[in-house]
Amino acid sequence: MRNSDRWGFGLMFVGVLIIIVGFLGRTSSVDQIDKQYQQTSSSSTYAERTWTCGDQDPIEVGRKLRDQLNPNAYAEDSGNAYLRKGDSMYVVTSPPCRIELEKKSGRYSSGGFVYLGPGFSPSSPSGGSGGSAGSSGGTK
Repeated sequence: MRNSDRWGFGLMFVGVLIIIVGFLGRTSSVDQIDKQYQQTSSSSTYAERTWTCGDQDPIEVGRKLRDQLNPNAYAEDSGNAYLRKGDSMYVVTSPPCRIELEKKSGRYSSGGFVYLGPGFSPSSPSGGSGGSAGSSGGTK
């Protein structure tokens, strides 16, 4: 085996190790929130999980989470912060300050956050009845 082949295999091995370590080091959004805030029981019918953020400002907590979680969409409205990460919605609200992870079948899936702007509309359903939306002229 030539010396250059050994270097090539060595570099490939190091590259694979870096990729594996990168995947193992990743944590989910829920894990990141769990590390910072205490999980509590929810008073909302929409919440899958709820964390308390005490007497902190919900907007500041939302901005901190935005910087940490890198959400697909972020908005602030009426003193609350809204983060969409994949199909999950995180709502930071008060009083008292709390973070709620919405159920996937909750308000987000039914279009309850469309008013927040781009990025808060639910995605199209993965399956459907087919056909077309129709028009005033009828089917031809």
